Amino acid sequence: VHYLDIPCAFDIETTNIYEKDKSGKPKKEPRPYAFMYHWQFCFDDQVVFGRRWESFQDLLKALERNLNLNSKNRLVIWVHNLPFEWAFMREFIEFEDGFFKEERSPLKIVTKGGIEFRCSYALSNMSLQKFCENEIGVIHYKLADTYDYDKIRTPATPMTSEELQYCYNDVRGLCECIKSRLREDTLAS
Repeated sequence: VHYLDIPCAFDIETTNIYEKDKSGKPKKEPRPYAFMYHWQFCFDDQVVFGRRWESFQDLLKALERNLNLNSKNRLVIWVHNLPFEWAFMREFIEFEDGFFKEERSPLKIVTKGGIEFRCSYALSNMSLQKFCENEIGVIHYKLADTYDYDKIRTPATPMTSEELQYCYNDVRGLCECIKSRLREDTLAS
């Protein structure tokens, strides 16, 4: 397999909808209903945003076509905590192979079109914030404590510039971490 030497990263933002108790407070149990309302993708140093799975599928098809991806020519896309994203994306991504440490907990997913998603948390064994802090050349750090995860958002919810910057930094910073690691390693190894 030939791996394109282009650092790429993918991340999603999700909303949880909890049932409310009699007083109107959210109940944490049973499990909430959750969905993706925003995704971000970084290709080297270019970041793209989307709001629906269909537009992400279109992006993957465009990458496959324009980069001539297939089972022997692959693009690696890093996802920090791939098992979380996989819980949402598995219904929208057609995959042919994967390496799972346990059920529903992939370290690697390979699509039929030549895209290989890899778990960067497994690579680093650190939170994204720590990974960005510990790698050389990273300037787009995780914007910790700047995002309201309890706010209910949908794909139609307008996002503030601060929220978009948070999304941008997550994938841009992860690409910078991968570039740092590629100074002494390769995507094949």
